Amino acid sequence: MSGSQLARLAEHRGIAATYRDADDRVRRPPDRTLRALLTAVDVPCADADEIAASLHDAELEPWRRVVPATVTVRAGSSVSVDVYVEAEGAEASVRLGSGSAPVRELVVSLGDELRVVDGRERMRGSVLLPDDLEVGMHWLEVGGARAHVLVAPQRCPLPQRRGWGWQVQLYAMRTLHSWGIGDFADLSVLVRDAGRRGADFVLLNPLHAALPVVPQADSPYSPTSRRAWNPLYLRPERCDGWGSARGAGRTVLEECQAAGHALDATPQLDRDAVFAAKDRALRVLSAVPLPADRQDAFEAFVAAGGEALEDLVTALALASRHGGGVSAWPHGLREREPAALAAARAELAGELHHQRWLQWQCSEQLAAAQADADAAGMGVGLLTDLPVGVDGDGADAWAQRDVLALDVHVGAPPDAFAQHGQDWGLPPPRPDRLAATGYAPLRELVRANLRHAGGLRIDHVMGLFRLFWIPAGAPASEGTYVRYDAEAMLGAVVLEAHRAGAIVVGEDLGTVEEGVREALAERGILGSAVF
Repeated sequence: MSGSQLARLAEHRGIAATYRDADDRVRRPPDRTLRALLTAVDVPCADADEIAASLHDAELEPWRRVVPATVTVRAGSSVSVDVYVEAEGAEASVRLGSGSAPVRELVVSLGDELRVVDGRERMRGSVLLPDDLEVGMHWLEVGGARAHVLVAPQRCPLPQRRGWGWQVQLYAMRTLHSWGIGDFADLSVLVRDAGRRGADFVLLNPLHAALPVVPQADSPYSPTSRRAWNPLYLRPERCDGWGSARGAGRTVLEECQAAGHALDATPQLDRDAVFAAKDRALRVLSAVPLPADRQDAFEAFVAAGGEALEDLVTALALASRHGGGVSAWPHGLREREPAALAAARAELAGELHHQRWLQWQCSEQLAAAQADADAAGMGVGLLTDLPVGVDGDGADAWAQRDVLALDVHVGAPPDAFAQHGQDWGLPPPRPDRLAATGYAPLRELVRANLRHAGGLRIDHVMGLFRLFWIPAGAPASEGTYVRYDAEAMLGAVVLEAHRAGAIVVGEDLGTVEEGVREALAERGILGSAVF
């Protein structure tokens, strides 16, 4: 087998056969790394014959699929798209996502490159997309094949003025009314005060969901879901039902409140004790019947959450039942077998309702904090924090298993800070699967994190360009970079920031390849610096 063929195949799939480290030295990952990462994206490479066949398939792939999976366009620009059609030509059109003008016919311009692919003659051509497509998602249709068309503004919104703000770890920001941990009500107090002092933003630690089990996860940077919030930050007294609970339920609430307030006297944060007190109280509250208007609001929240919310609450309910992450569940549930899922959802209907209610309450209290920031005159308000990835044994990894490379971890190569590299234990998204979905997982992720915020900080923003992949079980020093379509990744972020009217800040510290900061600045994504 030729090592050069393996390297060619890896590079064709965006897997770096060489890369430069922080000291500008060329590093070459071992062949076993390239094989493992190719296998993780379903590319056969066990021997020389498989590598040769995979190379052949890679070269023919654009001819077979006719159009790219996703085409990214900057608003106001026309883009020429390469297409591969039958020799006699093909019809083409763009179907607008807005529905205002459903179909616009396009012209396929044929070139002179002809190939026989799978026994059929095909020609390479091009289609020119018009420059007046509105911002959003559309479809390009050519000869029966379809491509997502992502039209993004040129830039993210920018702050209205130069401003200052505070960075806080919300869990550590306790007040006299906390239950042993800083919460969304404490955040409202902070933003009101910050606004009066002239601050424009409050940058938060990640506030994302953890599994509802003990021990509670300590790190906010490996959540079970980046699309949902951690109920540990709820203030029970501000939840629906607190004022109307009676009898035994009221007694439980008062006991939990006393236990929660007692935790504020301890110098250290005890997440497990906080979880015990709040979980008991919140279960009482979620069982209190809602007034008609609040019931309508709850049902509207659930309807808007759709399949993503149902996947999340199902995973949280299963974790609560089985006492751990996905690996602790029965086989049929781990593999998302429809019959097993349907039976579990029927059995756990009460727990599913509770988990939906918790996410609704989180959304309500976080929205109230942003409203308080707006009322206090803050230019941005809440600046939420998006970590690099999720727990590979958690809810998002289970729900999005078709998009993630679950046999791979994200990390960092060896450098002066960590001479053997870093393995963060987080499964990365697959570039090919992101493209196949029109980058829907990334768009939905950014949208969820901006729903009740004025801005978003993206941790390790270089991950929009490339991530350092490490085969599971291998040392971090044997990893290598895998490249993403940065134009599409940036376009997805800019699109959702535009829709939310929010700013985006990229954490671009550490090893940053040439051109990244310039590309971020061009799209209006702000950077980070240490004074």
